[in-house]
Formats: sequence, structure tokens, C-alpha cells
Amino acid sequence: MAKAAEQAFTRWTEWTVRRHTTYGLGDTPAKVRETFWNLIARADREPIPFEGQTLLPVTASEPTTARSSTSRSPPNGSPG
Repeated sequence: MAKAAEQAFTRWTEWTVRRHTTYGLGDTPAKVRETFWNLIARADREPIPFEGQTLLPVTASEPTTARSSTSRSPPNGSPG
């Protein structure tokens, strides 16, 4: 499972690089990866406001890697 998750994360970083002007998370897969993990570490310390929502840390009992204070559909063109 870990190998498949890492492969999916790598594909997501590549997808995100191609949309750097939209998301601003990094212009290389390494920069996107670093930004992602920095955001995760920050969310563990404090809620992160984003587009009128608050991104909250995930508890051990939750199956997802991130959540927000409100439900929201992924944008069109999101990786799948």
C-alpha cells in the first residue's frame, strides 16, 4: 500500500507542477512535495484558513489525509 500511495503522490506532484501558476505550490515536484509537507506540519500546529474555510488537522481515527471545516467538491480537472 505504501508504494502505491507514494506513486500516486508523485503523480500528484507532477500534476501540480503543471498548474503552478494556479496553485503556487512549487514549480518542481520536489518543491511541491516540500510545500505539501510544510502545510501538513503547520496544520498539525494550527488551523489553516483557506478560501473562507479552515483546514483542520486529521485525527488518527479519520481515513483521509486532510479535511476542512466544510465539505467541498474537488475542482474540475483535479487528479484522480
